Amino acid sequence: MTKNVLIVNEGYSSNLGDQAIKQSMEALFTAMGFNTYFSYFTNPAIKQLPAYDYSKIQTTPVKNRFTAIFKNKATHLLSFFIYCRYYFNLSKQVKQCLALQQYHMVVIGGGQLINSSKSNRVSFFAIALHVWAKVIKKMNIPFYIAGIGAAGEFHTIEKILYNRALQYASNIWVRDNFSGQSILKNFKLQANLAPDMAFFNQYPVANYQKDNTALIGIYGYDECKKVFGMAGKSRDMYFAQWKKIIDRYTNMRLKVILFYTTETDAAEAYLFQQYLQTQNVQIPVAAITSLKDLNSLFEKAAYVYAARMHALILAYKKNCRVEAFEISQKLISFTEEYIASGRQPEIISRQLYDTFAAYFKKECI
Repeated sequence: MTKNVLIVNEGYSSNLGDQAIKQSMEALFTAMGFNTYFSYFTNPAIKQLPAYDYSKIQTTPVKNRFTAIFKNKATHLLSFFIYCRYYFNLSKQVKQCLALQQYHMVVIGGGQLINSSKSNRVSFFAIALHVWAKVIKKMNIPFYIAGIGAAGEFHTIEKILYNRALQYASNIWVRDNFSGQSILKNFKLQANLAPDMAFFNQYPVANYQKDNTALIGIYGYDECKKVFGMAGKSRDMYFAQWKKIIDRYTNMRLKVILFYTTETDAAEAYLFQQYLQTQNVQIPVAAITSLKDLNSLFEKAAYVYAARMHALILAYKKNCRVEAFEISQKLISFTEEYIASGRQPEIISRQLYDTFAAYFKKECI
């Protein structure tokens, strides 16, 4: 009898990288002989991919300082109630989701799901993983965490929630050595290492006809400043840094095109385009509305430079020469473990299949 697996991740978000993870995981478990079903990790009530329009994303308006402070204080006062409401609503949604079908196992991953808010607030990912794990355990369904990335440090409550959730898992696979070390250090658990889920290819790699194009994926300034800190660096200074990257590729006589994989990066790409125009540089922004559009773009591009790991993985699968804007540990790990190693995409894809097929065929079939 063919067994049913429920795959849980952020695959219905507007992040094209998350959508790629969903697509690859469904293909991987289908190739292993499972019937696959999907649920949105942080919002199971959403049952299909929403229609996102990246071209209409508005730039962030300047906030009134008093209003921002007031809202910030109000959010702190209401945070406990917000978290409680989310917890109970999500618990109800997860129970409803798991009751729809007889699942032989649940696999949560991939993506950076063991993440931190990097503030005194609790990451909704920590709450979501705790809820999923608790309900799954109560329903006595085998539960696995696969292909995830982990931050290095966590808020105290985040640590408690993640720890409880991870203890419920029958097995854990991480996508890089740093994540494995973090889970061992923070939660005293030994995780297995496997390539990122987005590397799986259900079809043989084609010989793509490349043109003389370099794709540049700028990372949203506000998000970059909030998450990674850029003390004293204005948006213009940030853009000047990225312009040097543009110059490097134009000096190679390549046609440069800006691209994006998230809503915030789409808005930043258009702002960056306006900045470049003030420098007498005319660079187009690719019109991307779906994962299919993004993959088509990568099939033709020769070079891809980006600060989003899954953009780089998708480009690497399309035989692009890729380079990371190394602003995070996961991008540093990606460069060290994949780009620098020179491993071919088809070899990595096969390794993914062999790793999980060997385990799940023994455990579950």
